[in-house]
Amino acid sequence: MSSSNSTPESLDALRERLGIVEWDLLLVGDGSGSTWDRECGWGCVSVERETMHRRSWHGAMSSGTVNFAEMMAYLQPLTWYVSRELQQRKSGKKVQVRHVHIVTDSSYVGGLRASPDLLTCPNGALWQVFKQFTSQGILIHWHWIRRETVEL
Repeated sequence: MSSSNSTPESLDALRERLGIVEWDLLLVGDGSGSTWDRECGWGCVSVERETMHRRSWHGAMSSGTVNFAEMMAYLQPLTWYVSRELQQRKSGKKVQVRHVHIVTDSSYVGGLRASPDLLTCPNGALWQVFKQFTSQGILIHWHWIRRETVEL
C-alpha cells in the first residue's frame, strides 16, 4: 500500500511510527466491496515476531459490503493464529497472552475498534467474534493508517 514515488517503509519503521513495542503477530490488510448486491474481497499479510515469517491471506465472497470485507481481512488470519495457539496448549505448552496488532486503512474498522455497540452497529456479529479472541488469550491492538502509506 505504498506510493510508487516513495521509498518503501520497513517493518521496523512501521512499528516505530505506530508505537508497537510488544507484539507477537502483526496484520496489515485491506478489503474491497460496495454493497450486498456485489462481490467483495480481502487480503492481508501476517508477520510472526518469533520467526519473522510472512504469510499472505486472501479471500472473496459472492456478496458483501466494503466494511464486511475490511473485517474479513483480519478474521481469517486471526482464526488460524488462535487455532494454532490452541493446538500448542493441548500439547502441554504453556502459552501466555499474545499481542496482535492490526493495521488498517479502514475508518470503519479503525473507528469502531474501541467498543462498538454490538446490537446496533453493522456487522455486530463479526465484532463479537473479534471480542471472543480476548477470551482465548489474544489482545488485539488496532492501528489506523492512511491508505497507501505502507508497502505491506
